[in-house]
Amino acid sequence: MSSIRFGEVVSGRLSDHFYCWVRKPLDKGEVFAPDDPSKYWVYSLEEEEYTRFKNSFIKRPKGVLTLSLRSRKTFRYGFFQLAAALPSWGRGSPMLWFGFENEDLFGGGVAHFLFSEDELYAFAGAWGSSVLQLRLPVDVGELKRGSHVFTVRVYEGLAVWSVDSEVKGVAVLADTGQPVVAYEGAPYSAGVTGRSPPPSMGVLIDIDGGPGDEDWVWWNVNPWHLRVAEGGPRPFMALRLYEWGTGRQWEGFRASGRLVSQPVPTLGRSVTLTLAPANGMLRVEALTLSNRWVTVYERRVQGVARVYLDGGDLFSRFVYEPEGEQAISVAEVTVT
Repeated sequence: MSSIRFGEVVSGRLSDHFYCWVRKPLDKGEVFAPDDPSKYWVYSLEEEEYTRFKNSFIKRPKGVLTLSLRSRKTFRYGFFQLAAALPSWGRGSPMLWFGFENEDLFGGGVAHFLFSEDELYAFAGAWGSSVLQLRLPVDVGELKRGSHVFTVRVYEGLAVWSVDSEVKGVAVLADTGQPVVAYEGAPYSAGVTGRSPPPSMGVLIDIDGGPGDEDWVWWNVNPWHLRVAEGGPRPFMALRLYEWGTGRQWEGFRASGRLVSQPVPTLGRSVTLTLAPANGMLRVEALTLSNRWVTVYERRVQGVARVYLDGGDLFSRFVYEPEGEQAISVAEVTVT
């Protein structure tokens, strides 16, 4: 099985694990040129303190329009983790891409992060359609102030983006023709790809665009902070329900009116809802390709409500209308 591990990288050369190309301007046009990744990803094994390494950074120097580091290996149902702080570049800076991508400009499939114009996004898809772009509900200022763990996990038909322990983005990987942004906001943004990426993709770390007349540096990034491995096709997720649009958790909330949950990925999945105590009307709504929600199931519930979904819809959301005021103690789903 493929992996990128610290011990492997520092025991050899960076070019054993990554190849590199740069895009530079010419008098007429531009050129893509292969290069040595160690010229741009500089690192030391000396520490200022534990796991904070001296002189470790990725630099796109003046005169380079794109710096692209690509893993030599591909990863089937990949698991990507990078511990870092987002760079404090501000608006008008280059785009920073990291995660999985088979080649340039989304060719061959992508599932990665984009940091651009002080926003963090999830991208997923492949050539043949527009790529799904989701703005993630994060505090960018906080992500610049200290190190955080950025994770991308690719499963069969599903990609998940997390920051630290929290899911921030979910994409159903399907061939629909055009991407659908189902929801952007807390607790996580959700959408469907227009073209699904393949299960095997390489790692991308890329600084692209923006002003080319100065150095752009992503500080405190060392191979120790990167972990990549292969995973499995099936997710094992447990998600609490949150109110659509507000991000307020259902559990612990005294509900007296209609509650609508965030979208839950359903296509090809086994989904189980648990809601308690329940006394009222519960509906399940399904997302359509026209980005509308239609009711596919409803019943009156009392006590402990359990609902099992068969995975035939892209996303589902739950609508609960209690009879009177109720304090909800359990509101969660499993997705497998």
